[in-house]
Amino acid sequence: MKKLLNVIILLSIFSIILAGCSSIYDNQQFSVDKKGRIYVGKFKNNTETFLAGERAASITKTVLSIYGYDIINISENQSDDDKYEIEKIKSNAKNLNADILVTGEINEWRYKTGIDGEPAVGLSLVFIDLKSNKIIFSAVGAKSGWGHESITTLAQKLIRNLINK
Repeated sequence: MKKLLNVIILLSIFSIILAGCSSIYDNQQFSVDKKGRIYVGKFKNNTETFLAGERAASITKTVLSIYGYDIINISENQSDDDKYEIEKIKSNAKNLNADILVTGEINEWRYKTGIDGEPAVGLSLVFIDLKSNKIIFSAVGAKSGWGHESITTLAQKLIRNLINK
């Protein structure tokens, strides 16, 4: 009986630790029409990791494509050194006859220091209806993983969770 109680306590502690490894906030249910054409624009990189914005945009584009959204697959050929200009990104999307612009910001994209070097990702997503110029969905989340995971794997999981798929 005592061993069973110890196992239950250990499992409870383990669940609490796992629950603390990620946090997600979205202000509404994801409901973007699959009939609209989506342009995934540049993501603002607020980290010191080179090209983190382009990596997150690429992952977002692929995840949305897998879920059946009509993605305008145009490379902007911009590096993280280019200034993030939302109006320029909106203009590019409108010129390509997009209905929705997806952009965001990267706030963490790194491996934590230590023996295992766990990955950590923090980002926000914003979906903008280009006809009304209104935000139709936004979400922000952060996630850290285990030492055997890559940042890309972690980012894919986080982005899928943010769009509630």
